[in-house]
Amino acid sequence: MVVTGWLGGAAGGLALSRADPHVVAQAVGSGWGHELLGAHFRPAARVGEGQALAGGGATAMIDVSDGLTLDLWRLCRESGVGAAVRLADVPVHPALFELAGV
Repeated sequence: MVVTGWLGGAAGGLALSRADPHVVAQAVGSGWGHELLGAHFRPAARVGEGQALAGGGATAMIDVSDGLTLDLWRLCRESGVGAAVRLADVPVHPALFELAGV
């Protein structure tokens, strides 16, 4: 399994967009809030990464916008395989740690 970017940024942006306006202003001013809001309101498709993975032999791909666990379960079910995830290896968006401290 390969993940091509940080996870949780869009969900963090959604949570931040629903926060008190003063919190949003402070977060955006610090930079990390701008990153999370961008991930939510302007998600970027990773087409180039997908093409590179396909060229390297990947046989199945899915975006994980519904969450890693749900989308991984779907991918495994359709592929007839299982998976094990090491939580320490999951690339969590670093700005989520800032959001958690608000």
